[in-house]
Amino acid sequence: MIGDKPTEEWLDAYEESHSHPFNRCCHVIGIPMLTIALPLFLLLFFYPGIWWLPVSLYVGGWALLLIGHAVEGKRPDFVKDWRFLLFGLAWWFRTVRRRS
Repeated sequence: MIGDKPTEEWLDAYEESHSHPFNRCCHVIGIPMLTIALPLFLLLFFYPGIWWLPVSLYVGGWALLLIGHAVEGKRPDFVKDWRFLLFGLAWWFRTVRRRS
């Protein structure tokens, strides 16, 4: 439960705004890119020469997400409520699990 809604309601709302197949594809690829990039930024303290890897994954991931939303014609949900940023990865796991 986050705020006044159970997790499933958040995920259902997230799902609703990602109904276009191209947008879904962009999110299925872009969300893991962002997820991998974040811990890689911590490695920069030990390996500063790999800065291009997390930056590329992070920028590329966001680009895919925004392109997907442009094609779908809907603004990202986090624009109206920042808490939607917390549900992208959970939505990704649910979507991938349904496909297999």
